[in-house]
Amino acid sequence: MDFGVPAAAVDSGDDARCYDHYWGQVDGKWQVAHDDVSETAQWLANCLRSNGITPKEKKADNEELIKANGIDLKDCPVLEE
Repeated sequence: MDFGVPAAAVDSGDDARCYDHYWGQVDGKWQVAHDDVSETAQWLANCLRSNGITPKEKKADNEELIKANGIDLKDCPVLEE
């Protein structure tokens, strides 16, 4: 889907109201269902690998590994595209 939102819709708040009404719940459920394969999950796994740690399958587990190993997220490399 390729679309744009007019600045006037954003400024008036219509964009947020329409998004919340039509897409908010669908998007929220999709985000939760795909959390473990998100770009953030990939970045965390890459960060662990760059620190010599084998990542887990779940994003939440990798967040715990990051904390447990004292890794500062600022030091994690950017994902290559």
